[in-house]
Amino acid sequence: MRNKLSILAIVISAILSSQAFADGFASTPTPDSERGDYSFSFSNQIYVSCQGGITVKGEIPLQTWIHWDGSVSTNTYYGVEQGTNNFYKVLMVQDGAYFPDFTPEETRRMGGTVQSVNGVVCESPNYYQAPSYGYDLWGIEHCPSGQTVGGVEGGYTVRWGSVPVYFGMSKEGVGTSYLYDKQTKALTPFNYDDYPSLNEEPDYALPGSVIDAHHGEWDADSQQACAPVRASTTITETRTQACEVGESGSKTESRTVKITSEGGTEIAREAISDWTVSESTCVAMAPEPQPEPEQPEPEPAWASIGTASVSFTCPAGQTVGGLFGAGNVRQGTLNVYQKGSEYGLKGQDDAFKPVAASVDASGIITLTGVAESDIDSYGKWLSGSEAACAEPTQFQPVDDYKSETVTCAEAQVGHVTYAYTRHYEINNATGETRNDTGWLQSVQENTCKDLEDALLEEKETSHDEACPNGQAGTVIVTGKTVTYGLSGSKFIETLRTENCVADIDTFDKETKTEACPTGQTGSIELYRIKAKKTDGSTIYPYGEEYVQSQNTCVSATVQPDSTTGSAVAAKGLLSNQTVKASDTASIDRLITYLDVVTDVDRSTDCKLNIVLDSFSRANIAKLETVSAKWKQVSGGKVILSDAPHFADAYAGFGGITQANASSYVINSAIYVEGSFEVSAKKVGGLKGSQAVRLTVPFAKIAQ
Repeated sequence: MRNKLSILAIVISAILSSQAFADGFASTPTPDSERGDYSFSFSNQIYVSCQGGITVKGEIPLQTWIHWDGSVSTNTYYGVEQGTNNFYKVLMVQDGAYFPDFTPEETRRMGGTVQSVNGVVCESPNYYQAPSYGYDLWGIEHCPSGQTVGGVEGGYTVRWGSVPVYFGMSKEGVGTSYLYDKQTKALTPFNYDDYPSLNEEPDYALPGSVIDAHHGEWDADSQQACAPVRASTTITETRTQACEVGESGSKTESRTVKITSEGGTEIAREAISDWTVSESTCVAMAPEPQPEPEQPEPEPAWASIGTASVSFTCPAGQTVGGLFGAGNVRQGTLNVYQKGSEYGLKGQDDAFKPVAASVDASGIITLTGVAESDIDSYGKWLSGSEAACAEPTQFQPVDDYKSETVTCAEAQVGHVTYAYTRHYEINNATGETRNDTGWLQSVQENTCKDLEDALLEEKETSHDEACPNGQAGTVIVTGKTVTYGLSGSKFIETLRTENCVADIDTFDKETKTEACPTGQTGSIELYRIKAKKTDGSTIYPYGEEYVQSQNTCVSATVQPDSTTGSAVAAKGLLSNQTVKASDTASIDRLITYLDVVTDVDRSTDCKLNIVLDSFSRANIAKLETVSAKWKQVSGGKVILSDAPHFADAYAGFGGITQANASSYVINSAIYVEGSFEVSAKKVGGLKGSQAVRLTVPFAKIAQ
């Protein structure tokens, strides 16, 4: 199958290549120096290929050289290039007056002319085609004798792979085939004549080296390279080992080993089982008696036995520290250690210095031969004895110290601690001082850092704005007030809700009378509500359709009974309505409408829903009026929605303010005859959560 595909690829390439010579030259034109014995010139018509598939007529001058070789004469036709006078062979069409197609450049090159078609200048057709994938070309590698793919025993002896072939054409129509490198994406021009194996039986394929050179793709069973065939065998190895300690004799151990060889030469050895005992003559021996080891005497360790007091008298004329009026005896202590009969002093590096000591019956330790330097290295001086003996002077050195902590600069937090030191000498007898340095300041600690303009608080708020002139209602501006540490507070608007409409000035009732149906007497009374706005426009807020208010129609042939002819109740314009407690404009319009509407069908049970969105913006008087009129006109229910659940809505009641509202949680708010009974909880503080109850006055809603 691979052989057939390779042959097919060759045929396809040959067809594509033949399209490259669509001009009048026998091949890629080159100057020709071999001509016949004599020549004559003439002009002949040609075809000229233009862009867009158009072919026009043209004419070029030719020279014909005739060469006689016996009884056969051979005519060869040449075009002469303008400017160089080089001759180029051209193919003559047999039994025809025209030559094959020429391009406009070739025609002009030979000094010919091109016919004009509708005034369009003939240009060469552009045959350019970018290289693109055409097909895969197979390659084969035959393993040398004694080798297989991957060196597998009994494996394949040939490797098959493929490399993509791309094809492209130049502007002049010259086609080129390329080998495509899958790794570098490079395109390498190639000709089938470069690889004779493509036309040779039985493989008709590229050499395998081409697949590797252009990073082609080997088949799944050809991934490994050819390698010498490897064979494997298993053998049993044995070894003799000594018995365990306390045993006599020997033991034989064995294991299984896999040996891999190439061409009869061992290349690897692998143990595929552990050593196991296959034969043993080991027997236990009676142990020889062992003498008990002698335990060495434990090395004595240093142990503290107490503290010894020592004192040193200053030489005559000296005092402790050289201070005027101070004593002349320095006192200190030493911690004494004992190891066996030895005594010692322990230093900071855990080293011990021998010392002469004695301990009486009461445990008092007396040291001899101790120097002041031993107190410095191994003990400590008592208070007032720290300084060495020296001759006293009238002026004594004094060192003073104090500290001060101050706040940071503006727009900073933290503190600065300053240390102040002062050194001077004083005559204690007269109080005179000298060499006074004064107080020297240094920074002991500085925790100051600049304040960041951090966000301290963010709170949702809203306020009302007036509607534009000529409109009623309010504009509710919702946003949040943000407070920063440095720049202060500012309001950021997030939503603007306009409840503005052209204000309605008056409601009017339009009526009309219609005749009864045929065969009846009486009349039908109809009406609709018209509203006039403050801007002069007229609207029908409840629809333009007329509604029947009275029907006195009766049959002319039937005597009326006691009910016939009475007015039929009209269907009212009311329906379920919803208003916000803060929307005063909508409430006013509804009150005005309730003042003029008549003949309402009270059986429809219309409901008025009042949404309590704000205590502060609610008009209590108007809410009481609209609820009372609704009950009076429609007989329907008035439903009051739940109260707000956020504590800032109750500011001004029960100790709640806008400043501390975040410390309150509203548990419930129940409407009872004109007020809300509110149950809340105050959180935080030293006392923990506290229950709070408050009463918020509200409108008396006719329910």
